[in-house]
Amino acid sequence: MTLSRFALSLINALFISAVLLAMMYSLIRSEQVGLNFHEPLVPIITVNVREDSAVETGINKPKKPPLADPTPDTPSPTYEKPIGNIVNVISESLDYGSPEFGSTINDGQLNLAFAVPPHYPAKMASKGMQGYVVVGFSVSASGSVFDAYIAEAEPSSGFNKAALIAIKRFKYKPRTIGGKPVATDGQFYRFVFEME
Repeated sequence: MTLSRFALSLINALFISAVLLAMMYSLIRSEQVGLNFHEPLVPIITVNVREDSAVETGINKPKKPPLADPTPDTPSPTYEKPIGNIVNVISESLDYGSPEFGSTINDGQLNLAFAVPPHYPAKMASKGMQGYVVVGFSVSASGSVFDAYIAEAEPSSGFNKAALIAIKRFKYKPRTIGGKPVATDGQFYRFVFEME
């Protein structure tokens, strides 16, 4: 079957080549002249340009766009002090002045040293949404925040990411026992997102 296709293709190619060859031969042998040399020629006119002539170029400046309306300021969130009984983490029944707890120098409570307000999410601002987020976290002996999580949020999403980013940038003066800083667990902070 492949051989018959090849033979058929070869026969078609030879036939088409023969027809084209006959057409070219007839065109060559015809008595019509392709070019008429008896018509007058149209002269080509050239213009000399002086080399010292300056070329003028122009730059079209675009029109100034119309001034846009000023964009409204992004609302800034407010933040509040921690809620609940979270600052008073030292039990009153413990006597830090006793010898078993060491020195009483610089014994103290956990204090907020540096707070960063969260960025108001643009998606929530464009919808006019307001709310709050309560973040739970722990504070290391160096005063850094770690193990942050969402304890409560209204609405349930939208502000959570901004609150977690902000709380991780907080710095605390750590709680001290016997003059040495210690880690503190079970802390909470409430961020309130309100439109101005």
